[in-house]
Amino acid sequence: MHKNKNLKLKTVWQNFPSMVLILIFRFSKSRSNFIHSKYMQIH
Repeated sequence: MHKNKNLKLKTVWQNFPSMVLILIFRFSKSRSNFIHSKYMQIH
């Protein structure tokens, strides 16, 4: 039981960086789209 829990935790920690990267990528993409649309409105 305890061993299984540690294994699960390890898997979560291995997957965590990729999850963060995906979130950052999505955020920056939507943000750049937002800035671009604002820029196009101004000009």
